[in-house]
Parts: sequence; C-alpha cells; structure tokens
Amino acid sequence: MSSPLSVPRQLVSALSTISPNAIFAKATTEKVIALTIDDVPTPCQPDYASTQRILEAIAQYNGALPSSAYRAHATFFVIGSYLTHGSSILQQMLAQGHELGNHGMFDHTHASLPLTTLADELKAAHQLLTKDTGTCLQWFRPGRGMYNRQVIDAVGQLRPWGYRSQVALASMVPLDTRPQFESPAFTFSYVSQFVFPGAILVLHGGSEGRDRNTAAVLQQLLPWLKSKGYRAVTLSQLFSPLA
Repeated sequence: MSSPLSVPRQLVSALSTISPNAIFAKATTEKVIALTIDDVPTPCQPDYASTQRILEAIAQYNGALPSSAYRAHATFFVIGSYLTHGSSILQQMLAQGHELGNHGMFDHTHASLPLTTLADELKAAHQLLTKDTGTCLQWFRPGRGMYNRQVIDAVGQLRPWGYRSQVALASMVPLDTRPQFESPAFTFSYVSQFVFPGAILVLHGGSEGRDRNTAAVLQQLLPWLKSKGYRAVTLSQLFSPLA
C-alpha cells in the first residue's frame, strides 16, 4: 500500500509523462523543494507594505539559522502591471537571494489569449522585470496554471532571452487564492501534504489577505521543512546541480 506522501509524487509523475511541456517537479532523491510565490507584488500599497511581510518572514527565518545550509529562497512570480515606477521591491527580492519569474502583465488566464497578444504581453512583462534589475529570467508561469499550444509557442519566443521552454507549474493545486481558505493553519496543513523530494510548492500574494496568510504560513512551513531535513530553494536552484 502506498504511503500518503507517495500519492502526490505518483500523481505528479503521471502528469509529467502526459504533459511534457510543463514542469511539475524534479525527479530527485535530494530532500529539497522549490518555494514559489505567485501574484506579487500586491498593488496600490505604499512601499508594498503587505508584500514586505512575505520577505520579512523568510528573512527572519534565515536570520535565526546558525548556518547557511538551510537558508530559504523563493521564486517570486511577478505581475508586471502590479509594479510601481521607482519601487525597489524587485531589487529587495534579488538582494535577499530570491529569484524573479514572469507571470505576465495581468492576472488573467493566459491560455485564453491569441498568440500575438500573449507573446507581446510576456515580452512586456520581461522588459519591466529586467529593465532596472539586470537579472536573468528563466521561468514563465501561466495564470490559473493553464496552458495550451499558444502559451508554449509564446514562451518559445522568450528562449533567446534565457527562458526554459517548459512552463513552470507546481506539484499541487493551490487553494489559498480563495478567501474562505485564507487561514494559515489550513494552508500549512494542506501544503505540507505535497512535500516530497523535488516538489514545487506555491503560495500567493496579490492582496493584503493573501500576503498576511502566506507570511504566517512561511513562519510555520520553513522550520517544519528544516525539521524534516528539507531545503527550500528557487526553481533555478532546484533544476541546477545542488551544492
């Protein structure tokens, strides 16, 4: 009989087989997971105050560690239209060792767009994310976790800029975008069921409630991962040779 923790891994393995254009996890025996945060930063806030809660939760965890071995880093999937001109929020993320990912210009279902419209949107988001940071982007995550041929073709147009050819999905279907599930206790319990070597976890920003929920979840999740021997890394770290 399969253990409860083996079931998500088996489902992800099956998805990976039938959906080769998307990444759901990495096949590895290393006790490491990718931590991803979607829909950031939360718009229309001075200095992105609630998004800062997420950064502070990770920084506080890292600051309390006796060594760097279990320091946590995340891939933040940024929505271009949420950015305010002159903000330093992206630089703060990078300075803390995190990674930026392309989540388009708007919070919508990218798979519903014509190829030309979608490709233009992804390029516009890329330019916004890289203009003042100089960082290299590798990942696009489509809205609602849905993709089709147009999405794959649009991502293909980003490959000369360093993007992977596959869209970045996750090892779980997130529930924290729904107001009724904005509960740290519930979210932690739910997310922890999808932890296995090579898993990709996803939490959300995009509103003050989601930011507060994610920050509180991270305060529980990161120490719990460490207690189980897991490291939380960026997507690019997960898919690169690990030190």
